[in-house]
Amino acid sequence: MRKVTPKAGPAPSAGQTRKQRERFVQAGGMLQGYSPDFVVRLGYIGIGIAVACVLIIAAILIFVPRFYGLVDAPPARLKQVPGNQVNVVLTVTPNLRHVRSVGVMGQRMVGRVEPPVPPVMKRLQQLPVITPIALAIAAILGDDAVALSPIPNSTLHATLAIVAGTALAAAVYGVSYLLQRRMMKEVQALVPK
Repeated sequence: MRKVTPKAGPAPSAGQTRKQRERFVQAGGMLQGYSPDFVVRLGYIGIGIAVACVLIIAAILIFVPRFYGLVDAPPARLKQVPGNQVNVVLTVTPNLRHVRSVGVMGQRMVGRVEPPVPPVMKRLQQLPVITPIALAIAAILGDDAVALSPIPNSTLHATLAIVAGTALAAAVYGVSYLLQRRMMKEVQALVPK
């Protein structure tokens, strides 16, 4: 059987490739066939998502270190964590005080027993879950308590409801913040020095 191979045409030159790209871009590129309104709307949505991402990153960089500190704030203490230490075995000749051999045992060779988790750590892990629930309950209760009260002026009634909900939520947040600071002091007291 005879195999038919297509004839290879001449390779396009750099000028032809550039012209093809220009025609492709002028025809709409990847957005060929879509209406201009859709393309503009898609651009606005993309810009909005980019701005939202930048704002979220800025908020994380500004607010997270204030409450939790930098990620690598205690690097000096990392050497004191038992998992980061390397065990060394020395074989010593009795009465001569001479080292016969030195062996380094890595972490994989020697199993490490995990210490029990202190109760303060368990409470500290539950705090980020409990705090938003308590904030929502406090804001709703404060708002509903004022909303059910018989105040004849509707503007004053709505304003007092918002103020009461905000005040209770702020109180819960303050208590949560103080609890978190106290628990963090207890946790830092557990770290070996």
